[in-house]
Amino acid sequence: MMKAIVLRSDPTKDDAEWRFTVPPRALTPPPNAKVPYIKAIQFTANAITLQFERMPMNRVLNADDSSLFILASFATLRFPDAHLGDTADYILRLMTKGLFLNDVQYRFYHHSNSQLRSRSCFMRAARSDEELDRRIYAMGDFGRIMNVAKRAKRIGLLFSGAEIDWQLDPRYVLDIRDIKSGDELFSDGCGLISRKFLVQLSKAKRIIFRGSRYTPYRGYKGVLMLHPRLDKDGQSHVHFRDSMKKFTATSDNTFSVVGYSQPYAFGRLNNEIVTLLWSLGVSKERFVAKQEAYFEWIRKASEDWRRHMWEGEHRTVSTAYV
Repeated sequence: MMKAIVLRSDPTKDDAEWRFTVPPRALTPPPNAKVPYIKAIQFTANAITLQFERMPMNRVLNADDSSLFILASFATLRFPDAHLGDTADYILRLMTKGLFLNDVQYRFYHHSNSQLRSRSCFMRAARSDEELDRRIYAMGDFGRIMNVAKRAKRIGLLFSGAEIDWQLDPRYVLDIRDIKSGDELFSDGCGLISRKFLVQLSKAKRIIFRGSRYTPYRGYKGVLMLHPRLDKDGQSHVHFRDSMKKFTATSDNTFSVVGYSQPYAFGRLNNEIVTLLWSLGVSKERFVAKQEAYFEWIRKASEDWRRHMWEGEHRTVSTAYV
């Protein structure tokens, strides 16, 4: 990682302009980089600094020019002797007026839902907010979502971390109804995936455990569960339910795997539950025996991992009942 360049020392809460000039080489990503990098600007009460960081993967950045983006972070920005509202006003002014770097204007683009919690966002080279709105609305029917908070959350799905794993033709995708009984929804966010497609994804990402997948695709969000019957039908490889559809995407057929089910890598006793059960009369010897049994399973798993991996999946569940 390159050394950070100080753009401004000791910024104040009353700053009203953000124009910076740096040597052209400072805007060049690390040479011979095997992964894409992005300009990252960090705002603190001591300084505003610029450096390059490994570019996070999401559907927006993967389809665009990374040199046009800035990853702005305000995680530790707290002005001394100032109210929290002053910091919020500072960020609002910056997003409204934009940031200029070597005479190129960067404006607020958007953020993922996790970035909202970590106080960071993406900025992109643009002359106006309307220009960026057009780019966003070209990716989905966000304009029909009238609730501002809901619209921001749906757009945030485009910026959620996800690597491009597959170009999934929509003809292999089918929309199906949810499983309901009265007011109860039993299939909320849970779709289906064929074994054939699951194996292909597992090989592409080198995933050992072929269970359920957490995936975003064309405005859908949720979990896909293995359903071998799809292989017999042969018509479609993925079934999405109504509850998984967050917006209607107008382009981009990339299918991404964000997470997948797997056995626990580590096992330990939960301190709070142990204290509660101990106060109810469960002896410490019982807890020690549970822990020793788990360690013994780990040792045996190295000898016959297939059988013990299956046992381990059920054992991690049964440890909740002492």
